Amino acid sequence: MLVFATGTSMLVGLVAAQVTKPPLDFPIPTGDPLNTNIGPLWLQAVNTPTFNYNVTSLMNVVAAVSTCWYDCWAIYDPVASCVSIPNCAKRPAAEGTVRDINICMSYSTYTLMNQFLPGNSAPWDGFMQGMLRLNVSAPYLNSLKEATTSAAIGVKVGNAVSDMYVRNELNAVGDRGLGPYGDWTGFVAPNPAEPSMDIDYNLWQPLREHINASARSTHYLDASFEGKPGVISRTQTHVTPQIAKIPTFLVKSSERASITIPPPSKLFSKNSYSGSNDAYVQQAREVVDAVALTYKDDSDYRRALAEHNENKIVSLGLPLFYISKKNKFDLKTFIHYVFLTDRILLDTAIIAWDYKLKFKAVRPITAIHALNMSESFTTYLNTMAHAEYPSGSSTLCQAYATVASQFLGTDEFGYYANYTPGSSFLFPGKYPIKNVNLEFPTFSEMAKGCGESRLMAGVHFKDSIEVGWSLGAQVGKIGVKNFEDLVAGKYYDNKDDKVVEYKPVQTGLYSGAVSMSFGSALIVAAMGLLL
Repeated sequence: MLVFATGTSMLVGLVAAQVTKPPLDFPIPTGDPLNTNIGPLWLQAVNTPTFNYNVTSLMNVVAAVSTCWYDCWAIYDPVASCVSIPNCAKRPAAEGTVRDINICMSYSTYTLMNQFLPGNSAPWDGFMQGMLRLNVSAPYLNSLKEATTSAAIGVKVGNAVSDMYVRNELNAVGDRGLGPYGDWTGFVAPNPAEPSMDIDYNLWQPLREHINASARSTHYLDASFEGKPGVISRTQTHVTPQIAKIPTFLVKSSERASITIPPPSKLFSKNSYSGSNDAYVQQAREVVDAVALTYKDDSDYRRALAEHNENKIVSLGLPLFYISKKNKFDLKTFIHYVFLTDRILLDTAIIAWDYKLKFKAVRPITAIHALNMSESFTTYLNTMAHAEYPSGSSTLCQAYATVASQFLGTDEFGYYANYTPGSSFLFPGKYPIKNVNLEFPTFSEMAKGCGESRLMAGVHFKDSIEVGWSLGAQVGKIGVKNFEDLVAGKYYDNKDDKVVEYKPVQTGLYSGAVSMSFGSALIVAAMGLLL
């Protein structure tokens, strides 16, 4: 179970508790706190109910934070385009020291988070002033309006990034109505919610969830849980359909049309029934069989893999810490890698949700119950409140793997996560029965295992997983190419569908291994945990 708190000791404890191999042995920072940056602050920020709402809102937040950090580097680079301020006034490169960039990053993220969660500044004020010894008093912040210091630049960047992410189409603060992250698009589910069975069996149906909060489990179609003490009953509403309205950034508007997947092909027909062999029934039976294996006592590996990939902080976030350490990233290289990864993940989510809303495909649990294939069937993981096709997890994991292998120039990953007996978040104290090491020798194998775990958990059909791999690879490749252009001084304006070119030079993505400061090490940990 993840527990977030402010402080460097909590950071080290959390990492050790979740992933023990390869060893994450960054020292606890000492001395001037400005050399450690702001990592632990974001451990607390990401644990707020707002940001834990769903994967789409989390992707938006981490992309915003890493955009702050990228712009705090780019503004001191003589060539690179900024993101939130396309025509940013450059500062002399000599001013862009590690310390100045760290200060800029601190003030920009502080400014950003105060706009993501207005009225909740007390913990961040304490962190900025207490650990970092940075002044955030109102008079000081007001004095920065006309200044050109790294703190002033940070505030300016934070405000510009807020315009791009806090007030975008995702409706993070509810300024489009309907509360934070409320859907303003008028999306209507294609089927009535459970328990109705008068539905189109090819289309998504909102589930009736009966949630045992203390056990962190959900029971579908079991009316006996309705109204029981400690049980929250609710009908699903589709997760953030409005995210599909956000303009992508590292994928150009004109390029989105080239990113395609085929429509679902295994459809329900009048000939589909539990004893038949048509494709619709076969894919449902494959899910039933996969989940049966996952629940067997000797399937510790399958359960651990499913839970590992359910938690994107653990499966996609913590590895950034390892990748950065292994490759000895300096601060610039780290900022490039984290921004590229986070912004590609947001672009990937936008495009994946666009297809989810286009096809509105049925989830396995609805199809299985409609076929009367298994009255007792329940998924291993909860079926989330969004349409089936493509699998969001397989799409995101493949985009992540594509970015990593292209950025680093190798598919080699060499990462593994250890789960000790009884550490399951679904069945604490019971599973795993034995110690489990999840090994990911390559990024390709990481993405493959991520997708396959969704079938093992019963939450996606195989076709949705495979098409997700294809979609994620397409987005990742295009995004890396466009990021190279951004660093070389070309800024693409998606709203006007045009490229603004400054002074392009070939800088490359990753030019070698240099030592990493305590500051950038903590940044890696922070950003990894945000994901």
